[in-house]
Amino acid sequence: MRYLLVSLLIFSWTAIALAGSIAGKVTDKTTGEPLVGANIYLKGTAIGASTNEEGMYFMTVENGTYAIVCSFVGYIDVQKTVTVTDEALKLNFELQPKILRSSEIIVEASRAKERETPVAFTDIKAEEIQRQFTVQDVPHLFKNTPGVYVTSDGGAGLGDSKVYIRGFDEQRISVMINNIEVNDPESKKVYWSNWGALPSGSQSIQVQRGAGSTLYGAGTFGGSINVLTADAPAVPGFKITSTAGMYDVYKLGIEYNTGLMANNKLSFLTRLNYLTGNGWRQNTYYRGLSYYFALSYFPNEKHTLRFILHGAPQYHAYSYYSENPKKFVLYGRDWNPHPFVSETDPGLTNKEKDGTNLLDLLLMQHVDYKKGGEVIGNGTVSFDNNVYHKPQFEIHHVWDINEKTYLQTNSFFTIGRGYGEWVSSYYKIDRDEKGHMSMQTIADSKQYQYRAYSIHNQFGIVSTLNTKWLDHDISFGAEARYWWARHYGVVLNTFGNKADPSVSADNVAIYVGGVKGIFREGDIYYDYTGIKPNFSIFGHGLWKFGALNIMTDLQFSSRMYHITEDFPSSNNRPVPDGDFVMRQTLDGGNKDGFVNNPDAKFKLVDYKKTYNFVSPKMGINYNVNKHLNVFGNYSRVYNEPRVKYFFNYGQPNSNLPIETSDDFELGLGFQDQGFNMKVNAYRINFDNKAYRIQDPSKANQPGYDYRGRRYVTVGKANYTGVELSANLQLSRALDLGLSVTKMKNAWSDEVSEEAREHLGIEEGKIEPGSPQFMLNSVLNYQKGPFYVSTALHYYKDYYILPDNDYVDLEYDPNTETVVKRDAVLPAWTTVDLIIGWQKKVAGLKLNASLHIFNLFDKDYWQVG
Repeated sequence: MRYLLVSLLIFSWTAIALAGSIAGKVTDKTTGEPLVGANIYLKGTAIGASTNEEGMYFMTVENGTYAIVCSFVGYIDVQKTVTVTDEALKLNFELQPKILRSSEIIVEASRAKERETPVAFTDIKAEEIQRQFTVQDVPHLFKNTPGVYVTSDGGAGLGDSKVYIRGFDEQRISVMINNIEVNDPESKKVYWSNWGALPSGSQSIQVQRGAGSTLYGAGTFGGSINVLTADAPAVPGFKITSTAGMYDVYKLGIEYNTGLMANNKLSFLTRLNYLTGNGWRQNTYYRGLSYYFALSYFPNEKHTLRFILHGAPQYHAYSYYSENPKKFVLYGRDWNPHPFVSETDPGLTNKEKDGTNLLDLLLMQHVDYKKGGEVIGNGTVSFDNNVYHKPQFEIHHVWDINEKTYLQTNSFFTIGRGYGEWVSSYYKIDRDEKGHMSMQTIADSKQYQYRAYSIHNQFGIVSTLNTKWLDHDISFGAEARYWWARHYGVVLNTFGNKADPSVSADNVAIYVGGVKGIFREGDIYYDYTGIKPNFSIFGHGLWKFGALNIMTDLQFSSRMYHITEDFPSSNNRPVPDGDFVMRQTLDGGNKDGFVNNPDAKFKLVDYKKTYNFVSPKMGINYNVNKHLNVFGNYSRVYNEPRVKYFFNYGQPNSNLPIETSDDFELGLGFQDQGFNMKVNAYRINFDNKAYRIQDPSKANQPGYDYRGRRYVTVGKANYTGVELSANLQLSRALDLGLSVTKMKNAWSDEVSEEAREHLGIEEGKIEPGSPQFMLNSVLNYQKGPFYVSTALHYYKDYYILPDNDYVDLEYDPNTETVVKRDAVLPAWTTVDLIIGWQKKVAGLKLNASLHIFNLFDKDYWQVG
């Protein structure tokens, strides 16, 4: 479905040149913005000039050779040597803000560098981010990168995006903000809805592909994403952004920065955004705020401090459930299987009409089951929702010890408060001819709504000493973090049902350890706490011998889990010597023990597990000449299991092995004036991948939860692929970008019997989750104040099932027959278009742009 957005913001630049003179432009090196009032002078003379409101300067001098200096308050002076003749001389300056040195250093050790670091990577710079971003999550800013596949459940990228690198999901890639890893320590996932402040606050993004592409953090099998957020600029400014689009999307943003103040030692930046709207699918309403505050403090030449606070309280309706294509034919391609009803449904009670309040979210007052919490918007009341607020506070300190050595320390503290909520067994609820439910059909189905709370706190620190010995770059450091999280489930809405008529209150039946329990609204039916302290020490060396660079990385990591139950989980089995009777004593819980078998006794889980591993990485880059370089690397990486894998819903599996990856890569790069290209090939040997299997016939049996689920180790897989990226400057106004990925993620002959039996996995079968072929092409044109950007995306060979069996893809409602079946999703092509205009009008920098996603309104499947 076509998606259109119109954006207005303050932004512009201009360039001129005058013959027979020294003329040019002075800009901020990081943002590209012109610097007004910068001083340019000939050293040792009284000749000089200042930049105008467009950052331009001009001066006339006699012929000769001069040292010319450009300076600006809060920026590092730049000196160049020039020879002036009768010909016009154009000389531009890019100044590095002193107060921004911290941000560059923060990521210096972990970011790859062209023709130095032997890894495959892509940089997305501030100018590209500013041009591409409208309302989507961060992954959509780098979806043109080789090896990267980005999806959006609702069709708008409003908090529901997912990203895959080389077929690895977010559980096996590392996502960092200012060198602080933000993967959930227990689930390993990244919930992009929690990081809504990032897109507008991003200064640059680097995507590294390949195992072990970070010095520390989670098992990085597919790659890493490192987002560098914006600093407080040295020059004051104010900006208003307004975006409106189809499906009632609206965004309003305000940015203000003080510039340098307090004797050029402080600078403060704030960004505030409000966003609401829907995707093109039904019932995908989103509403949220985002805030970003950055205070930079530059006490002296040796120390720099950054204080950053960012967060994004939001709520949105889920839309990730899959269904048979037949139902999408009957109900429409924009149909959403998740439970929702019309806002005018006569069966709605005051409880369901009490929607989530954004102010409660902002003030952390939403963690109360009595507050209702349904997501209401766009004419619907949704029962499957995400409601969360996760602010993060960061302190970054850089100490320049001497010209060759500096110490960088990044510390952070984050809290998370919120929940997901769902209706049980939604597929049992009757629907009308449009595929919609009603309060009556939900009640008749005997289903209930439950809420899964996740309440967590985390703090950590990482400190790295970086030095230069001879020409070599050496760094080593340590990271420590502590995670505490309480997870508990609450029966939220019984929809007027009584599983046990003898109980006066409405209630439902939930099995715990095979024992049928009766729970009322507000009762807690599982409750456990996870504690996970992590510690890592690491070292990095980039040894430079002329044209040859040798990289050596080594990390030791210790990851500890401690899981304790306060109420038994669904897979915890009764035992004769148990000391816990299923009788809730928590606030708001059931104090009467409504169970059919009150004599069932449980042992609450108190489980500890520690994983220690050493991860090496080494690589070589050789610069053949000024145009061509070749590189290769090898990495071995470990990834401890997710909590759900070994906790197994209350029946811990101590024998679940750790995932491992061996990555071998070769690549080359070529660059010349107006053209650059990179190509690399890789092979990743992936072992001990854990998969969830489900056998409903074994529900509530030992080792299986109430839905017949458990986690097993599949075995080995081999991921191989070739990636290419190229950029060509066709003219001054026109440039072309291209990325191509061909991969084969196949299972080897070492596959477990359980995986063969339950998943049908065999040697040579392709692992689902990402297209095996991807092509992206971007064409940019800029002439004067106008710019146009068009992007083409082509995907094919997306396998749907682990056993690569055929599934129904197309259904003819007239003959009521399936007309197409295949093992892969049909190949698809989409085109996006951006048309923009930027100019200075009446002293304001204006930028107006039109963004059209899926220009030709192409229907396609993106996930199978």
